[in-house]
Amino acid sequence: MPPQSVCLETVSYVDGHHNRLPVEYPILALIPMLIPTIAGGALYAEAMTGFLLIFVFIIYFLLYYKRSKASAFTFLLYLVIGGFGITLERLDIIIGAFILICLWLAEQKRFFRAYLLLAMTTMMKFVPLFLLLPLFLSEQKGTHKNDLKKFHGLTVFMTIVLLTFGISFLIDSRGTTLPFQYNAQRPIELESVPATIMNGLKEAHGVNICYGAGYGSYNIYGNYHGKCNNKDYTAYQSFDQIIITTGTFFFLLGLLLLAKQFINNKLTLPQFFLGTLLLFVTTTKVLSPQYFLWIFPLIAYVYGYDKVWTPLTVILAFLTSLIFPYLFGGTIFALPNPAWLTNTITVRNLLLIGITVCYVFNCFNLRNRNHLRVK
Repeated sequence: MPPQSVCLETVSYVDGHHNRLPVEYPILALIPMLIPTIAGGALYAEAMTGFLLIFVFIIYFLLYYKRSKASAFTFLLYLVIGGFGITLERLDIIIGAFILICLWLAEQKRFFRAYLLLAMTTMMKFVPLFLLLPLFLSEQKGTHKNDLKKFHGLTVFMTIVLLTFGISFLIDSRGTTLPFQYNAQRPIELESVPATIMNGLKEAHGVNICYGAGYGSYNIYGNYHGKCNNKDYTAYQSFDQIIITTGTFFFLLGLLLLAKQFINNKLTLPQFFLGTLLLFVTTTKVLSPQYFLWIFPLIAYVYGYDKVWTPLTVILAFLTSLIFPYLFGGTIFALPNPAWLTNTITVRNLLLIGITVCYVFNCFNLRNRNHLRVK
């Protein structure tokens, strides 16, 4: 692979073992990494930029022709404000495009294609797996109770996922399971909501923390006897596990609440998709700015230009860009207390929590505003 691709973690040495598969992602993440190599190593970065730009245009034109001009405009607005530093450097814009196309296909009752695309997207990055629930429940609404065809899409999804895992295992058995280990062992990332909670505990003198780089991000660790990431600091490890487990619990609980409301026709499929991803980014221990590239297209798709949603999303996007790349720096973690960074993260995350909670429970009628239904 060209050296420019190393930052995207396509291959890596782990414990002295050279992996032929992505360290962090499933095997299909290699495909968009390999396509730009056609241009040659010297032009790899430029080719990758152009390749990712194609997906920006795909999202824009889908919104423009299938929703409205306002939806397309607001998407570009969110992208310029909240994603200009990472859109053309990360694969997440591809994930965002595929999720949006999958949603549109499902709304058109083209479930076979939707399941096919969702399976491929899941094998590029695991997170879209959670969208299987809203897709499956949506399909059930259009089928008879005893119709076996209602399981065809789910069967297609599982077949593609298992087949891809099988091929991956034959190529590199250790590399196939490594993404699960990698993500399970990752510490709490500095930008995540759990990190904000941990910083709050620090301010309340409940735990001592420090900051350090690892796993391709900046993270929070326990600081014990002056040693960062001290494995003997059992109090920090207890708080860490409690916060992560609680986040998982609230994610699953919120997902069930959304499913119940969807079954009772209290929210639409696009709202279900958006709500699922909002829950995920709010409760996960790893939250990077590129994750919002999955959400911005959906907000534009569901609400277009809205006097409440548009300002909220612009603020969210602005704070995200303020955090990265502006407030991040090469020497920032040499400081004993980078409060100016963590405080900005806290404000952004409190806004994110507020939006998510109000979305799930429809506080102030936030979720059920007059979102677009353009044919």
